[in-house]
Amino acid sequence: MHIFYLDSTEKFIEKLLVEFSTVGFELKKPELGFFVQLSAWLGTLPPKSLVILIDEYDAPLTNCLDNPKLFSEIRSVMSDLFLTLKSREGCQRFFFMTGITKFSNTSIFSAFNNLQDISLDPKFS
Repeated sequence: MHIFYLDSTEKFIEKLLVEFSTVGFELKKPELGFFVQLSAWLGTLPPKSLVILIDEYDAPLTNCLDNPKLFSEIRSVMSDLFLTLKSREGCQRFFFMTGITKFSNTSIFSAFNNLQDISLDPKFS
């Protein structure tokens, strides 16, 4: 996913929609909400069939550090995303994420209890 400067949570969700649509997701009923439909769609996927790669997960947050309201809103959307992914982890074969902010220090990952930080592990360097 390519995240550039965001000025609203709507643009962030639009970017998520574009990226997930490349693997078959369709937002059929916008009134139900993106994450409700994403969760339902993830539930239809075969076990271990989805690979998720997120590069620079923290870019949407660092890009709006000067706007506390937007920062909070983006953090909330990211939390919803990770909660949705965690709730449907059975369809995931592999999940890999990069960023410069240590994830254990951020509340957006409170739903994840199965992440393994390999950043300082020599066998992954």
